[in-house]
Amino acid sequence: MTIENIEELGFIRDQYNVKGRGNVLLVWRILQTVKRYSLLTVRQLFYILVSRFPKDYPATRAFYKRMNRYLSKIRRVNPAVHEKFIDPTRQFVIPPLPYPRIEIWVEKDSIRSFLGRLIAKYRLSCQVLRGSRL
Repeated sequence: MTIENIEELGFIRDQYNVKGRGNVLLVWRILQTVKRYSLLTVRQLFYILVSRFPKDYPATRAFYKRMNRYLSKIRRVNPAVHEKFIDPTRQFVIPPLPYPRIEIWVEKDSIRSFLGRLIAKYRLSCQVLRGSRL
């Protein structure tokens, strides 16, 4: 989809209250990208869009805020899209025994959330370092 064909996406303007051709294209690209993933973080979506469309979307704080603003509108209106996003918060997870001496240490909260089922299955502790050096 290019900016020239954007008029075909009039439903995005109405459904998500989006103004401007570039913003309609951004919302359409967000929706198409989210369809391909079962779970995402906002940061992952940002890097996917920046890497897939480098000429259109720079890797800047301003674009991140713009993308997040439209993503918030989409998530409010569309529950199916909202359910695909995980918003991890840092938590200390104390494992229910039997393996108290085995711990998983990960670099980011989002990695912990993706390993959550495996960690629970084996009853392991998971700690998030987030930029710390050992």
